[in-house]
Amino acid sequence: MLNKLFIMISILFMASFQVYASEFTQFPDPHLKLAILEILKKDDDEDITIQEAESVKFLPFSNENIDGLEGLQYFKNLNHLDLNQNKIKDLNPLTTLINLEILTLSDNFIQDISPLPSLIQLKDLNLNHNHVKDLFPLKIYRRSLIYF
Repeated sequence: MLNKLFIMISILFMASFQVYASEFTQFPDPHLKLAILEILKKDDDEDITIQEAESVKFLPFSNENIDGLEGLQYFKNLNHLDLNQNKIKDLNPLTTLINLEILTLSDNFIQDISPLPSLIQLKDLNLNHNHVKDLFPLKIYRRSLIYF
């Protein structure tokens, strides 16, 4: 009987922890997290809720030493993202940002732009000074919106 009670309490604790943990965003890149905390005017040790992330429309992150974008997928209402002069290689975390209209990625280490066609609202894209080898993924966009 005591064993069953212990198991039930353990299950309830784990379930409540998962709900609590799922309310917050995760950022493996500490530079990205610090830049976002600064925009949100939060202390360095605070968490960022999904609700806070969804309220953000613009993120200006030029020259912030960012190399990973994991965590930006929570910013679903973002329409302007400036990531000039960072160390970015992987654009996959941006695929869910379908409201993004302006994306500035100049002076990074980007080679693969295949995630970009999912950004259906994109009106302005800057990829100057990167290492892009295949432009085929950009064929869906008007030429006038792309800058190399």
